[in-house]
Amino acid sequence: MKRHISTEIAIANRLLNDVYEFADGLEAVLKRKSLEYERGNYTGHYIKLGRQYSLQRFSIPVFTIRNHGDMGVNLDGVFFEFVCNKDLPTLKRIPNIITGFPRVEIYGFKDCLNSFYKKGDSAKDVLRKLKGSKGKWVQFGHQFPLDTPPVVLLESFLRASTLLTS
Repeated sequence: MKRHISTEIAIANRLLNDVYEFADGLEAVLKRKSLEYERGNYTGHYIKLGRQYSLQRFSIPVFTIRNHGDMGVNLDGVFFEFVCNKDLPTLKRIPNIITGFPRVEIYGFKDCLNSFYKKGDSAKDVLRKLKGSKGKWVQFGHQFPLDTPPVVLLESFLRASTLLTS
């Protein structure tokens, strides 16, 4: 029994170290690009395990990039997260967001498990769900594998930010 527990601890330790080492590399790219950001470690994120979301009680590194959004490094990859007002300009961008980022997640601000988009939904479907929902804010997220080079992640992040704001 002891050996089994030691093996699990070693795996968990390696995974968490990989997350933080990747975040360090991502931070180096942010510094080279002279972007204003804050790095923090936050709990309360969700990770999809099979078909269910599981709340994470441990902290993960998240970069809040000024005038853009958040980039977080998690066990299953790197995520982007943008919070937008649910106003007409944002709603008009939905078709471009869906086609530009086919694995985008669109979900509630207060309830991140309230999804407004599932793969295959049309822009009309998403707009209908958003217009019928309560709340003034909506979040957009996207996930990338951990083996994606940090420079590519940053380019994709800035492209997503531009899609949401222009």
